[in-house]
Amino acid sequence: VHALVTPGHSPGHTSYVITAGDERVVVFGDVFHIPAQIAHPHWGSRPDSDSAAVTTARRRIAGELARPGTIGFAFHFGDQAFGRLIGTRWEPVETEAVLPAPRALG
Repeated sequence: VHALVTPGHSPGHTSYVITAGDERVVVFGDVFHIPAQIAHPHWGSRPDSDSAAVTTARRRIAGELARPGTIGFAFHFGDQAFGRLIGTRWEPVETEAVLPAPRALG
């Protein structure tokens, strides 16, 4: 596991690269809020605290995602949370839930 400091969304924001053999997962948290920001890293998100730093962080993470054998994990991409970068396009990777969805309280 390697930590990558990726400020811009918030000071000290950190992403993680998890490697097992030739396979990698990049967990990038709040670096991207929508898949379109991969192709347009300068597109801001309202909660970003430093637009220049977040643009740099997005380019850095896009570079990590472009490496062979890499899957990304995107917190904010809804039902497309896992995917691969194909050019500048997020290609969702089919996943299977291994635990049931949480039950509503009440």
